[in-house]
Amino acid sequence: MKVKLPAQIMFFMIFSLIVYSCKDSDSDLVNNTLINFRVTNDSINASSDSLLVQVELDQKAPVDGQIRILLSGNAAHAIDFSTKPAAVNGIITLDLPKETQKAEFTIFRSTGLSAERTIALALETSSRGFITGEKSAAFVKLHKTLTVTDSINFSDVFIHISENEPQGYEVGLTLKGSLTQPEQAVIEIVNPSGIEYGTSYTTTPAAVQNELKLDITPGTKNLSFKILPVNDSKVKGNYELLFRIKSTTGHLVNGSIHEVTVRVEEDDKQQADVHSIADLKKIFGEHEGEFWIPKDYFIEGIITSGSNVIDEKTAYIQDSTGGIMLRFTIKNKLQLGDKVRLNLKNASGNIVNDQKAIFNISDMSGTKLGEKLSVMPVVITLQQLASGNYKGTRVKINDVRFSQANGVLTFEGNRQIVNGSASAAVTTYATATFKNSIVPEGLFSVTGIAGDWGRILPQLYTDIFKIGN
Repeated sequence: MKVKLPAQIMFFMIFSLIVYSCKDSDSDLVNNTLINFRVTNDSINASSDSLLVQVELDQKAPVDGQIRILLSGNAAHAIDFSTKPAAVNGIITLDLPKETQKAEFTIFRSTGLSAERTIALALETSSRGFITGEKSAAFVKLHKTLTVTDSINFSDVFIHISENEPQGYEVGLTLKGSLTQPEQAVIEIVNPSGIEYGTSYTTTPAAVQNELKLDITPGTKNLSFKILPVNDSKVKGNYELLFRIKSTTGHLVNGSIHEVTVRVEEDDKQQADVHSIADLKKIFGEHEGEFWIPKDYFIEGIITSGSNVIDEKTAYIQDSTGGIMLRFTIKNKLQLGDKVRLNLKNASGNIVNDQKAIFNISDMSGTKLGEKLSVMPVVITLQQLASGNYKGTRVKINDVRFSQANGVLTFEGNRQIVNGSASAAVTTYATATFKNSIVPEGLFSVTGIAGDWGRILPQLYTDIFKIGN
């Protein structure tokens, strides 16, 4: 039996369907998914061949859809570049599956571009539920291909010259390729500490702020600059200069040999008036307080210190007449066992903690006369160490014990040694190689440098030698 609904009920049902349909449409509009390029300006340089372009959605795709990328600009498709997926009539079509949040395609640049080109990209969509955002346009620049056959190299990697080079020395460079226009190469000079342009050496052409500029004309195959060491009567030691090709212009590039080291050998070794350390120490008695050494003053000796000193500016040197502490203006290059000649010009002498020392030494490495040499220590007692007569000298003290040794205590810090009622401190700085070694128990001999405050500074762990139980 058919049931006939009242007219009022039919009207209500039809009205509800219309309202529900409208709400669905409104919902779609409210929830439209925005689509944007991730990057709006990018490029493919001459050393690359492709670029991945990404399109981002502000939320996961609510339904399946599609996006189109329109190609324009002065870059010609299929000539200057190609794409994957392939463009058809200047349009790339990308699918947007439901639940995804990005899409991407690749641009491949052609080789041999003679000029810079630009690809303009524009987003377009007609899929329901998707709209383009503020980043709907992007640009990709294709850089032109550079010719890299023109290169510049030093002719040598190492050059050995004397300080006495009256005419100077020509440092050569070679060019490969065929330059079609004037270019320029900038040569950077790296000086060692204590060696200054204009004081120790000069160049032709002249350097400005340790840089040489060399002009290169088309067709040039070889060029050079000149280094002129200053031939003085000072023993400043051998030194090495590093010349590096810092930059070039145009198509000219660095070759495989872009650095050369020039070693300048000292020629004044026999002309120096060398003073003993005992003579140096006598000067302290001629002054009250600090004094300055205004002219060349050379000493020779063996470096007796290694890492166990207060800092990297400190070293101890000793000759047959005694030893003394040295303080350099910056980190010195001296090693334990080096025999060196040092120039103390412009340094100063002072007594600190009742210990004579030379401060502000600028001759960081001196003239090396030997290496891996040792100084026989003077055997003294704890009482003699306390007298202060051996400060700066390598000494050895026999028959002592570490009073604090307990099988756990390490060397770093001040550790007391005793012999009867006499005592002294063995000092180990944080820079010492054996700082974390355990202080041993038993009877020992201790070798080290007699420092200030009656302290002794071992330089190696083997300086502490067990002689009994």
